[in-house]
Amino acid sequence: IRIEADATVQPNGLLRLTDQKPNTIGTTFYRKAVRLLESHINASVRSFSTCIVFAINPTSSKEGGYGFTFTLSPTPYRRRAGSGQYMGLLNNITNGNPRNHVFAVEFDTVQGFKDGSHRMGNHVGVNFNSLQSDFEGPRIYCMTETQNY
Repeated sequence: IRIEADATVQPNGLLRLTDQKPNTIGTTFYRKAVRLLESHINASVRSFSTCIVFAINPTSSKEGGYGFTFTLSPTPYRRRAGSGQYMGLLNNITNGNPRNHVFAVEFDTVQGFKDGSHRMGNHVGVNFNSLQSDFEGPRIYCMTETQNY
């Protein structure tokens, strides 16, 4: 994997994207290109699956963070990507640009910048070229010391 910015691999092997300082960015990308479409005209799109285990630890019980994205993009480095609501993926100029060619599954913990009252704060979203979720749903699994739901 390729690790950039504030991302680190901990001594126990866990990947930490950021520390608990505000407005930080950490990125990690798979080093090899994953071809999802063959180069010939009648090519079908390939599918894939993955499993991600993660924890988002807020600095206090009343705060969250903007979360992170699992991203497919043509390049690993997102030039001038912003922190905070831009999640290290886009910025105020590139957000929404169809030339981004970015697909992201967003794991968000707060209602974000420019999210109307109809938007869920704690959600999983599917985003195309933007940080506005095209599809979203509430988080679907949470584990505590007393119960799983």
